[in-house]
Parts: sequence; structure tokens; C-alpha cells
Amino acid sequence: MTNTDTDMDMDTDTTVQTLAGELYAALVTGTRPDGDRFINLTDGSPEWMVDLCRAAHDTPYGLMLPDDYRYDVIREAAEYITDDDDEDGHDFADGGVDVYTVDLLAWVGSHGFRRHYVKDACNEYGVDPDRGEDGRWSVGQYAERVEVYGAVLAALNEQVENEDEDEGVQE
Repeated sequence: MTNTDTDMDMDTDTTVQTLAGELYAALVTGTRPDGDRFINLTDGSPEWMVDLCRAAHDTPYGLMLPDDYRYDVIREAAEYITDDDDEDGHDFADGGVDVYTVDLLAWVGSHGFRRHYVKDACNEYGVDPDRGEDGRWSVGQYAERVEVYGAVLAALNEQVENEDEDEGVQE
């Protein structure tokens, strides 16, 4: 690899991290009338951010309507990508899995698709069927976090490529 190739890779990584920082800043916390907090994009956010959030709600089980947990993980992933270089999302996912049963129960009960994450992740990772429910739920939550991280990173990389193509057209 030549020095120029290395510089180009560093520029691309920096751009992905820069875009992740922009996404993180655009995902803000709001409060509903009942006091529950939620994450959403600020008004006037670029279309690529809207598309990224939609893509991160597309699951193997169907398109998930806007979901508070997914938006939280999108924001966490954007922050993580800004500061770290985790290509597969496993370190990110592992660091964010809930440890308390009540939190895992709230997660699994918050959307019908989540039971599929639990079942499929337990099969994929070879989790003992006799393992406690909270242990099985944590594996499902881990799988969802890896999936969202991958969707965020893929969309950021795609945006970098689009911006690079746009710059090439202008030159």
C-alpha cells in the first residue's frame, strides 16, 4: 500500500467519523407529555440522515415503525463510531446490553420482532435452551445492537461514497 493509499483510507475514516458526529448531534432527546424521553432527528436534518434512520429500522423480520429503542441505539452507534473503529459492531453491542432483568424484559416486550431476535440469536450463537430467560434475552438484544450498528456504519460509508462521487463530478 502506498502512502497515498494510506492517506486516502485515513481521509475516508475521518469522514465516516465526521458524519457520525454530525448524525449524533442531529439526534436529540425530546420529552413526551407523559414524561417519557425519546430520541429523534432535528427538523431540517439532511435527507441522508432520514434515510439512515429508516434503514436502521429495516429488520430481517420486516420494517419496524419508528422505535424508541432503535433510535437510542442509532444515536449510541453514531457516538461510538465518532470515537472508535469497530468494523463489525461486536464491541459496541457487547458494551450496551442491559444487565438487569427488568430492562431486558422491557426491551423484549417493547416490540413483537424482538422475540425473533432472541430465538434466532440463541440458535446462531448456540445458546443452551435451558439458559434463563434473561440470558436468552441479552443474546437477542446483543444481536439487535450488532444489526443496528451495521446499518448505521453501512449508511455512513455509503454517504461518504456519495460525497466523494459528488466531489469528483465538481472537479
